[in-house]
Amino acid sequence: MPKLILVLLVAYGIGCLSAGFYLAKWRGVDLRSTGSGSTGARNAGRLLGSKAFAITFILDLAKGALAVLIAHLWAPAPWAVPGALVLVVVGHVWPVQLRFQGGRGISPAVGGLLALSLPLTALTALPLLVGWAVARSFKRGGMLAVVVGPLLAWWLRTPLHLTWQDCAGFSLVALLLIGTHLKTLTAKVPNPALSPVEE
Repeated sequence: MPKLILVLLVAYGIGCLSAGFYLAKWRGVDLRSTGSGSTGARNAGRLLGSKAFAITFILDLAKGALAVLIAHLWAPAPWAVPGALVLVVVGHVWPVQLRFQGGRGISPAVGGLLALSLPLTALTALPLLVGWAVARSFKRGGMLAVVVGPLLAWWLRTPLHLTWQDCAGFSLVALLLIGTHLKTLTAKVPNPALSPVEE
């Protein structure tokens, strides 16, 4: 149990490492008070350019994968990996050192999901592509993937070699992402075609 708690705290700490915020701060910009107010890749790219978007997205993706991999190696308990997946996203969305104002969680969630299950990640990408093809909106396609992904995880849990804890953790992350993106689904944001990835 102490090792599980440590892993979860480490996952939250990794999530708090807001690459976009520190990259922008280095260039004299506070993402929390500019643009959408998010410290994620999309806001960083909108304000600082495509290179800033790419750097922020890759680092946020990597921290999600790192948290899940650490949990897998350090504490192979049923709740360690799904717990780390949830906590790294929570840290990204509510980083303690930034007064709990961070990004919207997509990038670390994708990174964590990649580390959790590559087949599940690929299946979850299908609704994203369908949503984009129908609505021509990666934002709405992404939300479709967030809704459908956990359903696929529960339905295909056995062939994908997932535990019920994995599915529960993924479902909690999906609910969190829906909550962080509710306002943006109807908001008009400048340069919506900047990137297919949300913050």
